[in-house]
Amino acid sequence: MFLECRFPERLATLAARTGRLCYSALAAEMRKVGRQVRWIVVHRKAAAAAEIARELEKLGLDGV
Repeated sequence: MFLECRFPERLATLAARTGRLCYSALAAEMRKVGRQVRWIVVHRKAAAAAEIARELEKLGLDGV
């Protein structure tokens, strides 16, 4: 399943204001599915791609 994660958590307010996701919002959306799937995170802001990847890794989510 593809899900966008445009901003790192430090820009959560901007993400919410622009209708995009940060990693905590991404995790909330993933929980809504209610079953195990493979997740492919797309549409990361290039300047923050490494930061977003570190944040997602800290969540310890399976299938990301």
